[in-house]
Amino acid sequence: MLQAIIAGIVTFILTLVGIPAFIRFYHKAHISGQQMHEDVKQHQAKAGTPTMGGTVFLLASVLSSFVTALISKELSSAALMVLFILALYGIVGFLDDFLKVFVK
Repeated sequence: MLQAIIAGIVTFILTLVGIPAFIRFYHKAHISGQQMHEDVKQHQAKAGTPTMGGTVFLLASVLSSFVTALISKELSSAALMVLFILALYGIVGFLDDFLKVFVK
């Protein structure tokens, strides 16, 4: 239980630090999501908003959980499986956003 609490706190801190850096990087690189064509008026407010922010959450979650499990010496096969599945879902989300932004 303590391991999960520590991992959650570390994830929160990494995300809190990582998101602003991520946003600055994407604004400097002029990388942002594309507007959807269905309802342009609703999506205009999001124009220029960086996309792929889930990458920061994913990396923070997987890294903090893995490191916390290693330090506490409680890295089980079940924990590895959960982290692996989380990483796979993250990769699918990343590829979805990446293809929308960079492949036109």
